Amino acid sequence: MVVSACAIESARLLLNSKSRLFPDGLGNRHDQVGRNLQGHHYTGAIGFFDFDTYDDVGPGASIAISDYSHGTPGLRGGGILANEFIRLPIHMVDRLPGDIPRWGLKHKQAMRAFYKRNIVIMGRPSRFPTAEARVTLDPTVRDQVGLAGGAHFGQRSSAHV
Repeated sequence: MVVSACAIESARLLLNSKSRLFPDGLGNRHDQVGRNLQGHHYTGAIGFFDFDTYDDVGPGASIAISDYSHGTPGLRGGGILANEFIRLPIHMVDRLPGDIPRWGLKHKQAMRAFYKRNIVIMGRPSRFPTAEARVTLDPTVRDQVGLAGGAHFGQRSSAHV
């Protein structure tokens, strides 16, 4: 069996699959479903140029600096800087300068003009996966079909996902 609905939703579905055979949810005999999740939070900046900076050739990550990854003495967590994504034109939608309209002809022209003329620098700090970094269900919240839908992520999270 394969469950492929993203980390949080897959855990929510499995935890909701309680039955006589699976009293804690399908695949959760050892209380591991939804545990040891690792969050990534991307931060960064974008610069626009008068010339092409992106050749749209190649397989994703080819440059990376991981000096600050896991294992660095005295650093809890870690991160990398990398050109790890193949950019598609649609990725420009939320990266256009603020004075560009968000629809219409001028928007399309800006998408064409800026797609290959930008550099994005992103940092990815990572959380350590721990047993406490987990998905749990809030029985007071229901989704549109009545399943417990308030999946919490994290040690003390009060936000519903």
